[in-house]
Amino acid sequence: MSDLSLNKLQNIFYKKKLKLCRIFCIENMCTYIEVKTSTDDRFLIYVQSKFSVPVENLGGVEIYEIDYIDVSEEGIVREEG
Repeated sequence: MSDLSLNKLQNIFYKKKLKLCRIFCIENMCTYIEVKTSTDDRFLIYVQSKFSVPVENLGGVEIYEIDYIDVSEEGIVREEG
């Protein structure tokens, strides 16, 4: 597993005139990053599980904890429990 940091990613985005807006994490590991362009377009970047990106407070960046949803092949969401 490769280690990355949100701070390092934020610096890369800054050089490309992109702004890190929101972080979506599962069990304190970054899974998706919402990025904003200079023209106010937004997109999500998926962080592959081969990268270990622990969540860190960057100030001004919203952090959301998300979870997997178990969906059957028929498209039915299974209840927890």
